[in-house]
Amino acid sequence: MARAADRLGRHHTEGVLIHARGSRRWAFAAWAKPWLVLLNPPARVWRTYQARSPATTESRFTSGNLSAVPGLVGAPVPFIIGPAPKF
Repeated sequence: MARAADRLGRHHTEGVLIHARGSRRWAFAAWAKPWLVLLNPPARVWRTYQARSPATTESRFTSGNLSAVPGLVGAPVPFIIGPAPKF
């Protein structure tokens, strides 16, 4: 997913949305340089990362271990099922 965000982002500088699915899992990412927001349902959290040049999302996520990716901004935010909260 990080590779797709990086490569699509080169051509769509306003940002990209990516939905990836496997047989049992899915994930969602929003990428607008330098910000990547990732929803990983098994962990049930949103994570926000910052990837400033020369780093790329592809280079940041090569390990596959989301807790070890540099550039995490703040703490993961719990994913709440249901309607968005009213402000």
